Amino acid sequence: MKPHHGLYSQAIEAAKETQLEQVFRDIQDRLTTAIVPKSWAELFELLTLQKRQLILCLDEFPYLVASDPSLPSVLQRWLDHDKPRHFLLILSGSSTRMMNDLFLNRSAPLYGRAASCCISNP
Repeated sequence: MKPHHGLYSQAIEAAKETQLEQVFRDIQDRLTTAIVPKSWAELFELLTLQKRQLILCLDEFPYLVASDPSLPSVLQRWLDHDKPRHFLLILSGSSTRMMNDLFLNRSAPLYGRAASCCISNP
């Protein structure tokens, strides 16, 4: 991510508030804001306000969803209505089953929103 000036955060298993704090802490030095988000919706709004092209990778995304099951629908709303054209979001995770459920299950909020999906097992 560094060669492309991207933002990266690797989730851990923790409470929702801890997850949000960690993601923001991981990326805040590259953002042009002093506002600390109190929700995922606020974090995505802060990302929308950034004027430059951004790439954000949220690694171990299933951990984030496990701590806050509303995150996929919050993300769905942001992707559908507010995500800037100059923004690339990469969601990854080692739990292929959960990643499949999040993106390939027709009843999932993020269904049909992935530009491409690559699943590999080591």
